[in-house]
Amino acid sequence: DFQRLHSKITFESDQSELVLKGTKYIAVLLEAKLEKTSLFPDIGSDCFPIRTTSRQFSRKDEDFIKSEVGKLLADGVIEPSK
Repeated sequence: DFQRLHSKITFESDQSELVLKGTKYIAVLLEAKLEKTSLFPDIGSDCFPIRTTSRQFSRKDEDFIKSEVGKLLADGVIEPSK
């Protein structure tokens, strides 16, 4: 739970600063109104991924790739495809 992991939450803006300090009571955070952003703002919506054939990797490269993917899975950065 985010609120239990942090004792202080600071929100900054151009106008003022709001600080919520942890107490024995759990603060209720309202939903933030954020603008939707794009990971790739320079790529138009009419662009699609290019399909290519799989590459052949050396055994050393395959071991490295499997190790790195395993770390990313363990850290929750990526998840298995379905």
